[in-house]
Amino acid sequence: MVGGGRSCADTHLRWEGHPRWDIRRRGASISIKAYQTSLPEACNAPPFEGDVSLWFDLISKHDPPPDAVPVDLIGRRWQRLFDTAGRQPVEIRMAAPGAAAKVQAADVSPRCEVDLAEFEVGAFGERWATFGLTAHGPSDSLAESIRHTAVVLGERRPPSLEDAFAMTLPEWLLRPGASWRHDIPLLRFRRPVRPEHRPPSLPTSAGS
Repeated sequence: MVGGGRSCADTHLRWEGHPRWDIRRRGASISIKAYQTSLPEACNAPPFEGDVSLWFDLISKHDPPPDAVPVDLIGRRWQRLFDTAGRQPVEIRMAAPGAAAKVQAADVSPRCEVDLAEFEVGAFGERWATFGLTAHGPSDSLAESIRHTAVVLGERRPPSLEDAFAMTLPEWLLRPGASWRHDIPLLRFRRPVRPEHRPPSLPTSAGS
């Protein structure tokens, strides 16, 4: 049974000129995924070929950048979760139909989340779908977790992805011609986010 499927909403902060920062507003906090590097063509399992990008997570109590523009993504997200510690990925059964996959921060065993989302962009009427794989665990296991999970998914006769394109979420929000590009920035915020310098051991997740 696939997990998730409930309605969800996220407020992303589109920051002009900064495609490496995925900033989301969640209550009184700002959640940040910061891009570190990419492993070219590290996932080579058809039809999911592509680079694997490494990101690290930050939580900030500061205000977001003053010129960031809020973009609401409203829709549904479905998930599967795989244990990738062994020679072959093993799918982990969801606790209950509709339950979202959860990975505890203290759990460092190799796992891979598979995420399919269908959503609309706030009041702009645009409808989109995204598909991605996100690995958790030791840094030297991340790309392998994604690749092995992609192989399993490829054996399940997935639909054609001929019309799809690979792009990170902050790059997509900054794409030319986006309908929200002329929105009014969050002028009421005054202080920019100033994340601390990351130590070398921070990266614990990757996405494709």
